[in-house]
Amino acid sequence: MRVKNCLSNSLFLIVLLSTFISCKKDKNNIPDKDPEFYYAGYSYNQSYQETNRRAILSIGDSIVQLSPNNRSDATAIYVHNDNVHVTGYQHNGTDKKRVVYWKNGTITHLSDAFEYNKGTAIFADDGNVYVAGTVYEVFNYKGEDRNVPYQYVWVNGTFRQKYGAVEFSGINYFAPYNGKLYMAGQFAQRATLWNENSMETLSSNASGADYIKVINGDTYVIGWEGVDAQTDAVSVWKNREKVFTNTLGKRVSSVVATMDGHDYYYVANSGGTTFTASVYKNDQLLYNLEEGTNVKVEAIQVYNKKVYVLGQLLNGTQSTPTLWEDGVPKTLFSADKKIYLHDFIIK
Repeated sequence: MRVKNCLSNSLFLIVLLSTFISCKKDKNNIPDKDPEFYYAGYSYNQSYQETNRRAILSIGDSIVQLSPNNRSDATAIYVHNDNVHVTGYQHNGTDKKRVVYWKNGTITHLSDAFEYNKGTAIFADDGNVYVAGTVYEVFNYKGEDRNVPYQYVWVNGTFRQKYGAVEFSGINYFAPYNGKLYMAGQFAQRATLWNENSMETLSSNASGADYIKVINGDTYVIGWEGVDAQTDAVSVWKNREKVFTNTLGKRVSSVVATMDGHDYYYVANSGGTTFTASVYKNDQLLYNLEEGTNVKVEAIQVYNKKVYVLGQLLNGTQSTPTLWEDGVPKTLFSADKKIYLHDFIIK
């Protein structure tokens, strides 16, 4: 209990200091508020690939240990009304994991424990906090017990519903709109749109969806899909109909995306053990990140018309979390800090 209180107090002081600085700027009549950056990820001991990690929250240069005494990871983050919401997983003292949710540093356990459980998405608005996660359950098929993954959704810490049970599935993004909950991800490695109790795959090819946004009742989903053995494409579906495709001329390992107005911004990661990353706006290649290095991107945001990309420069067992602003890199933590960042949000 003391750990929880210390975490909450530390986080409160960081947010309070950030608010004080913003207020001081307003009093000095500075017109533009500097963006505040919130990051979620983990710290590690020897290698960024090891399982012995600890979930962290970073606000600016300050680090909050979310689960200092248990192996854990913070995979997604959202900030609303000065409340910092994070999801991920925490080990239960064994190799099994529970989906968890932190609000301002205080943890809530959402699921039972299984080896591969984890939180995958989080979102908050004025009334609700939405968390998605993969939860494995034992399913008996013809007298044989099998471990199968379901996609769970919780609202305000209470179980709402589940979908499944197929491998290569996951909910990656929420978009509540007019009382309905829209979600994007993949089901059986097919880009998928969920709307409360309905589910619809968007592509018949191998594919996935990373982002969803609702504009005036129209749903936009950004994802990737396979074209042939040599190339993949990034596609956009509006109200379940494909309205945009950019064939990349290469295979991708993952895609992260966002929208600004009606423009599509996305990063295509390519590679298996050595990665390259390319940043696009609509069908235009903006730039390649750190050519000649091993770079893996985790998230992208557009803020005040500037494109921010979060990723890691990878060197052997070490990671260097880096933020690119319009293609210009800024080291967030040096490699000797032993930190890996999954997600960020700008406020």
